Amino acid sequence: MNRRERPADSAFSMEALRSALKSQYHAVLAMLGAAVRNCPDALWTTRRGHASPFWLIAYHTLSTPWTRST
Repeated sequence: MNRRERPADSAFSMEALRSALKSQYHAVLAMLGAAVRNCPDALWTTRRGHASPFWLIAYHTLSTPWTRST
């Protein structure tokens, strides 16, 4: 079998992969949402030993190039 040929069950494998990735993506967004909601006001804008404040880190998490559609 060459690289371009796929086994008959590859459609199922791709669907399982899509489902797993979608589930993990939603879980990550839920965790980020919880982190944003639970962030104390005092920590939201301060840096406390980090180069960026919490709000900027959360923003960049959502605005990375891999989240934008082309």
